[in-house]
Amino acid sequence: QKQFTPPRKYYFIAPQGCGMSLSRLLRTPTELKKELEANWEKYCKKDITSTQEIKLEGDFKKYFEKFDFSIFDSKDPLDLVTEHKQTPFHAVRFGGGLNPRPEPLAPPNMINTQENNYIKKLFGVYEEQIGQIGLTAQTIMQHSKWARHLDKQREYFYCAESLKNFSRDNVPNGTFENLQREILDGVDHLTYATYANKLTCMNTIISQAGSLALSANPLISVVHISDKNGICHQLANDDLLDW
Repeated sequence: QKQFTPPRKYYFIAPQGCGMSLSRLLRTPTELKKELEANWEKYCKKDITSTQEIKLEGDFKKYFEKFDFSIFDSKDPLDLVTEHKQTPFHAVRFGGGLNPRPEPLAPPNMINTQENNYIKKLFGVYEEQIGQIGLTAQTIMQHSKWARHLDKQREYFYCAESLKNFSRDNVPNGTFENLQREILDGVDHLTYATYANKLTCMNTIISQAGSLALSANPLISVVHISDKNGICHQLANDDLLDW
């Protein structure tokens, strides 16, 4: 009736696998077609729909004869689970831990435009500490202590970015954003306090983020202190935190 397009592949899946007889037929499309035709009257004609009988004759018989029966196959339940492990939903549904996490991204030598906002806020911290305004990525190099500090904060930021990328392939959508929200909620009360300077403000908030348990998030087994620090800079980059 041309209401549906035949699939490229059609799999039979059963909790304990397909039986030997069906498995044998699925390996031999010509035999599968022959057995289906032989059993059409008994199992198919009256059971495809309750509104009419579907007879294997006329145009439908021609369609049946030309149909590609090689599209039919079966999947073993263990193979299905193995495939499911490659999706972001497996660990949440079945447990057993997340896939191994790759090494975090290394910060590029040049500051990327996506970093501009949190870097600007870091320079505000350094300018206050050094007593010099208008610091840039070049002039900060004259102050080795703060240049090292900047390098470390960028490492944290890219560590959190790596975790964000990892989450896309290993946990359901929104899991990483929920982690960010949990950290923001965990440090929110500190954003209303008065601090002696911007460095103290930043250190207090980041230290609190690092101590948060966050036990409910599916990513927690692969989250490190560096990720929590980096998430603070992500939040600062999005203007949800300030120093």
